[in-house]
Amino acid sequence: MAKKAKGERRMKILISGVTMAAAGTERSFLTYAESLDRENNEITLFLAERSGALLPYVPDGIKTEEMKSGGSLFTMNGKNAKSVLLREFVLRHPLCALKAARYLPFYIRNRGFAAMRIWLCAMRSLPPLAGEYDEAVAYWGDKTMFFVADKVRAKKKTAWLHFEYDYPPREDALYGEYFEKFDSIVCVSRRSVGMLREKFPHIAERFTYFENEINENLIRRLGDVPCPEMETSAVKLLTVGRVNPVKGYDIALPAVANLINAGYNIKWYIVGACDDFGYKAELEREAERLGVRKRLIFIGETDNPYRFMRACDVYLQPSRSESCGLALREASVFGKTAVCTDIPSAAGAKNCLICEKTSDSVFESLKRALDSQIKGQFLW
Repeated sequence: MAKKAKGERRMKILISGVTMAAAGTERSFLTYAESLDRENNEITLFLAERSGALLPYVPDGIKTEEMKSGGSLFTMNGKNAKSVLLREFVLRHPLCALKAARYLPFYIRNRGFAAMRIWLCAMRSLPPLAGEYDEAVAYWGDKTMFFVADKVRAKKKTAWLHFEYDYPPREDALYGEYFEKFDSIVCVSRRSVGMLREKFPHIAERFTYFENEINENLIRRLGDVPCPEMETSAVKLLTVGRVNPVKGYDIALPAVANLINAGYNIKWYIVGACDDFGYKAELEREAERLGVRKRLIFIGETDNPYRFMRACDVYLQPSRSESCGLALREASVFGKTAVCTDIPSAAGAKNCLICEKTSDSVFESLKRALDSQIKGQFLW
């Protein structure tokens, strides 16, 4: 966004988001927001819910607003999805809900397709956003992309994709229809750019790559804070990421348990909000079965994950998919030994052992990393 010449009209810019929870997209937004010309533009961060640990860190000059209704459609999770859809959609718009019911038969054989189509029917029942903007930016991924496309009037529209397009699998026909409504689609993964240009050649020029930046000085400053939660004689493993199957905690848990049973004094700390409570319960039950429940510590959401990064011994990223692996790059600021599955963003990471997405491979790489810590040297 270029600076305005003196006397020019201030541009009205809308950035669509969900919450300011302390997750990767939100942390990358704060760095992005600092680069915006807030003095010469009228910028509004429009959130589904005006909440989250990082809300106080939104830069001055950016106004924050909240959806008047329907915000919970964007924040719902597996635990409350049925009650949210009933309250926000079925009871308020019964005729629209009746039309959406045609997707229910698909739920058994293609749950993702059915869930997204039903969610879209619910989102489309929301009223359009008042006013018109010079530019609207859907920064929080696909749901904000759908909202900006259907409910926001703007002369220019930009979508950001903070995910690998093919994980989980997405419906090309649906996404292609929405991509065409945007002037630019920014991907934080080079792999996704290439994939999308091949899938949608008629709009190939709209897909661009932008590497999420990190503020190393800020990370070091926030990391220079005591971390009493990690005061232990055990070797401290850390993963920063929301509690969701895509993060691969279930892949790493047997590896961590096997290392503990082999005599390694380990505690594994997971820092991040939980957006799949059923998955968290499964992890807790499995940790109990493996005899390591007290060694698995869910910290939850925090506005400062960097103090945990500084205090940990080994950083573990067992993800099934990542677009840019922001947390892995942030942990490298503190020179931490890292173990990461073979996601594209792991290539070139500092002090990082890359392993396959299997428990056995994670075990071997973690053992090697832990042995290097014990000996006080890097083995690669």
